[in-house]
Amino acid sequence: MRNHPDDLAYREGLVGSYQRLGNFYRHTFRFDKAAAEYRRALPLAENLVTDQPARPEFRAILAQTFLRLADQLSRLAQFDEAEHALGRWQEIAERLVADFPDVPSYRNQLALGSLQRGSMEAQRGRNGGARAAFERAYEIQKSLVTGYPDLTRYRVSLGWICYSAAVDFATLNGREARDGTRARELALEAVAIEPQEAGYWKGLALAEYSAGDLDAALKAATKSLEIQKSNGYRYHWLILALIHLERGDREQARAWAERLLRDVAPGSWSGGEPDFVRLARESEGRLRALLPPEPRRSEDRPKLE
Repeated sequence: MRNHPDDLAYREGLVGSYQRLGNFYRHTFRFDKAAAEYRRALPLAENLVTDQPARPEFRAILAQTFLRLADQLSRLAQFDEAEHALGRWQEIAERLVADFPDVPSYRNQLALGSLQRGSMEAQRGRNGGARAAFERAYEIQKSLVTGYPDLTRYRVSLGWICYSAAVDFATLNGREARDGTRARELALEAVAIEPQEAGYWKGLALAEYSAGDLDAALKAATKSLEIQKSNGYRYHWLILALIHLERGDREQARAWAERLLRDVAPGSWSGGEPDFVRLARESEGRLRALLPPEPRRSEDRPKLE
């Protein structure tokens, strides 16, 4: 940077490098390191906007950096700073859409950011705000699919928004019956868009469970594992344990609960998907009650005199 202070391409590339490194840390669940990289990108992106105010693509890069930073901060439960970053994202994103209403990519970013706002509202227990943000994300993206039917990426993004909103609706703290119903509607739309996406079938299993249809939930969970060609991961195990428990099959529920809770200390849920963490914390007591008592260690046994 010191050697290329006036080279726009170099500075833009450096922002991209920090963002890519942040993405790598984000995908490997090292949220603190991801946040640090996005923070490194921010002043560079802000300088690009200041130096080139007529280049809207630099404003879009800045908005995206704020949005990614907000996501990592919310996962780290640093909500006040996350709220600030999300506010900066929204200010820029809304202005871009207003200034360039015929550029669909700016509306797409606004939809994805609204989805992120909904997720953070859900994490903070503000269910009304979460519902409003999810519905706004859905409506924006739905209009893009309608307006640009030949652009597959907007339909793919709609599938992601439907899935993400569905699992959040299904796991809201203090959720209502309408949340389970809405989760099911969105999850069904997600699998209709991407029928070979195993994660979306997992989301449908969760949504059907939340809505109270245990047979449909088990069918969707089984479909997810079939597509994935594996025994799944801890989110599958949690959902399957809960489905079998509600169906009255304690043996099957115990088998999945043992897999889920193996080597997990009580109350130690953190990281990963916030919706998973909420559901795991909510359900942990019921699932641990299924487990056989641990054998007493020899040092704990009373000694014979």
